[in-house]
This record gives sequence, structure tokens and C-alpha cells, in this order.
Amino acid sequence: MAQKSELRVSHHFVFIEVPIGLVTSESLLWGEASWWPKPCPWHTQKLTEGDIAIGTQYHHSLGGGLAPRWVSEITQYEPRREIERTFKGDFFVGYEVIQVGERANGTRIDYEMHYQVKGLYKKILWEIYYRKKYEAKLEMILATLKEYVVKQYYKD
Repeated sequence: MAQKSELRVSHHFVFIEVPIGLVTSESLLWGEASWWPKPCPWHTQKLTEGDIAIGTQYHHSLGGGLAPRWVSEITQYEPRREIERTFKGDFFVGYEVIQVGERANGTRIDYEMHYQVKGLYKKILWEIYYRKKYEAKLEMILATLKEYVVKQYYKD
């Protein structure tokens, strides 16, 4: 594993004017939640059985033949507040964190990816082609999550 100082950070967030108590645990379940955008070229498949917990593993891909594919494992989990998944092998070294935090006038959901791309060929592909697509997909995912939370809030 790379040292934390060697990892790049991609940070995105969305602010939702909804009390934190009304943001469900589903906001942390990227790829397997009912709110996940359809269609979404970021595919996530749960590899382990049972409820999510520390040790649950996922396979991720950004779609396409040469697109990044990687496996992650939950290494920290606090329902409704935080999930951390550590990358296992293939394309990335590092981890991602999704945090739900209370603010004075709503809720903020942060996504951070602390990563290093493995191998020169993969680094070139990432920088020239896939990083911008990944960033755009993240923005789409966060917008979809916000829309879902707001709909749930005003449904009641």
C-alpha cells in the first residue's frame, strides 16, 4: 500500500437542505441502493453475502473494455454516517470514504477517493481518458442522491 502522502485525493460533496435524521443509510450504499442512477456506467457488484459490514467486498468498473476495474472491501462502517472501502489490487491503491455530516441548515454528504493508479500504462489511461469521466460520473451520482433525499423528505 502506498503511503498516505503519496495518494492523490478526489473530493466531491453535495449539500442537501434536509435534516440529517431523515437521510437514510441508503445514502452510503453506492451501486446497490434504489437511488443509484439508471443507467449508470459506474457498475458496482457486491461480492459477499449478507448485510453490509466490515469485510463486505465489491467489484467496481467504469464501463468499457479498457476502463478501470477494481475490488474494494469495507474497512470502516458506521450506519447512516460513514463508510470506508479500501481498494484491493488491480487498478487503484488507496481507499474511498463517504461521510454524512450535520450542518446548521441541512446535511452534507462528502465523497473522497484517496488513490494511486498502479502501473504506467494505467496511469496514462487514467489521466488522458478516464479521470474526467470518473469526475463527471461522481457529479451525476451526487446529484441523483440529492434528488432522491429531497423527494423522500417532501414525500412525507
